[in-house]
Amino acid sequence: MRTFLFCTCLLGIFSLNSNAQYSWTQKSDFSGAKRYAGVAFGNAAHGYFGMGADFSLSSTSIYKDFWQYNPVNDTWTPLSSLPGLQRYAATGFNIGQDGYVGLGWSTLGGGAQNDFYKFDASTKSWIAIPNFTGSSRYTAIGVSSLNKGYVGFGYASWTNDLYQYNPSSQTWTSMPLCPGSARQSLVGFAYDQDVYIGGGSNNQSNTLADFWRFNTQSQTWTQVADYPHAVYAASSFVINGKGFVGTGRSAGTFYQDFYFYDYGLNSWTGIAPLPGIAREHASGFAVNNKGYIICGRTQSGAYLKDVWELSMTTGLTDISKIEAQLKMYGTGSNELNIDFSPDLAHRYRLRVFDINGRMLHEIFLQGSTHETLSVKNGQAILYLLDRPGNPEVLSGKVLVI
Repeated sequence: MRTFLFCTCLLGIFSLNSNAQYSWTQKSDFSGAKRYAGVAFGNAAHGYFGMGADFSLSSTSIYKDFWQYNPVNDTWTPLSSLPGLQRYAATGFNIGQDGYVGLGWSTLGGGAQNDFYKFDASTKSWIAIPNFTGSSRYTAIGVSSLNKGYVGFGYASWTNDLYQYNPSSQTWTSMPLCPGSARQSLVGFAYDQDVYIGGGSNNQSNTLADFWRFNTQSQTWTQVADYPHAVYAASSFVINGKGFVGTGRSAGTFYQDFYFYDYGLNSWTGIAPLPGIAREHASGFAVNNKGYIICGRTQSGAYLKDVWELSMTTGLTDISKIEAQLKMYGTGSNELNIDFSPDLAHRYRLRVFDINGRMLHEIFLQGSTHETLSVKNGQAILYLLDRPGNPEVLSGKVLVI
């Protein structure tokens, strides 16, 4: 009996002509007040959003309310407010079903904050956790990887630090400084053991486009492909195993374009721009492989409460069947074995890359096929499976052991 020593997984489908593969749908407006610079995160079932500010009112409104979004019936439900002060430009991330929110700016309590809270999604209640051990700040980044949170950068003044939060020990640990510029209003996302950050600004006249990968296991930084243009106050989320980034501004230009980052190819691919109006400081979250953009502020200074959903449209007849027909397994002998049983009518191309995006192998498969490729034991590889003449691509990552 053959033993599978690792799993293949469907991380996403993307198109070489991506506008045909992802589509935006307007959802019901957010049920709370218009705002920008809120904080959002999602888990497997719901999205969560709150905090933020509206400076267009005669008396500035800074919020601490918190809401749950149900994508099944497209409704918003108010939950218990954040226990701390009202704030905007706070930071949030999720670990599993639970969320973590902290930092931000409050005019009611001395400016930048350093407190942090856990939102227990099962009880819908807040629990104070140890304060962030870096300097008080706002417009920082927060993401999670391998059941740990990573928070850093932001304005304190401008910083390029990063801290790891371990929910098991409830401790914050400083990580190596990023070699890139200190910055605020950046974006970030995580893939497997890697955290990606980029964009942002260290002065409104000095907006950045560079992007960096932090490997949470080796605790090392590597510069990756720049974002297509300099941007700060953009939004991000992860769906189908890919980081999506869009909106934001650069000096007087406001954006509504959107791109995803391909980890294997180290490149950015444009998709359909966000409909509606260009904006800064919108919030992004993902639920069940759909991305959401909410609120923000326009170039004219208008505050928004619209909600947009990004979903994938596939051209493959049945992607789950295609995935099930591709099996990869190691033998312990520096080999990657491939079994593929597609329909006989089509010819497929399989490309195998190392983790840095260097192509190791390219083979063509038709009918029931067994192939053996030379790949070192312990090496993580990325693969792309496509059908020539069809823009859809099946991608995944495996560890050869």
